[in-house]
Amino acid sequence: MEPAMPEPTEATVDRRREILSEAIHLVQEGGLANLTMRKVAARVGFTETAAYRYFPNKQSLLVGLADSLGDTLLGPVRALAASDLAPEERLRAILEHHIEFVLRLDGLPMLVLAEAAATGEEVLVERLNGIVDDYLALLTGVLAEMRETDESVRPRELAVLLLGIPATLAIRRRLGPDPETEKRVRTELLPFVIRCLTFDGFRDARSS
Repeated sequence: MEPAMPEPTEATVDRRREILSEAIHLVQEGGLANLTMRKVAARVGFTETAAYRYFPNKQSLLVGLADSLGDTLLGPVRALAASDLAPEERLRAILEHHIEFVLRLDGLPMLVLAEAAATGEEVLVERLNGIVDDYLALLTGVLAEMRETDESVRPRELAVLLLGIPATLAIRRRLGPDPETEKRVRTELLPFVIRCLTFDGFRDARSS
């Protein structure tokens, strides 16, 4: 039986956060090809050998990056899903947070997803699947409170559909900023979608 690993110290946790923060900046500046342990170490002021004490290889760094991105995305989503706001208000706030998240990071989560798909690295794939599943479960829970929208469309299916909005913006951002489209998604598309998911909105849309 292997000995239990010691709990990380506060200093270790802070160093890992610092490394992950610089890793995000490197990927934003030049994509995943720009992310190397040597460059991360130089940004943080470590030797490359010292950086390996916190992340033993690039794959472990990517897993840490996925965990960090997942926490940043899901923390506010969990709080919003559990809030006392009306379901449609919670849904809109969750989607607005997700859109802001992918735009602020220049679509970086898509690069991590692409890396996972290309390498098939099991731990990274598992982490990303867990983040997506948790996000969809939270969306599904909110949508389930809006059952009067349409009984023929299940909340889980709607959750998958809604995931496409921020995902599309993330892809578009990686191809190049498009401020006009981003603005219209926020000011026109998102309110329209939320309106259609209410009883009156669905009735009006189906009768038009």
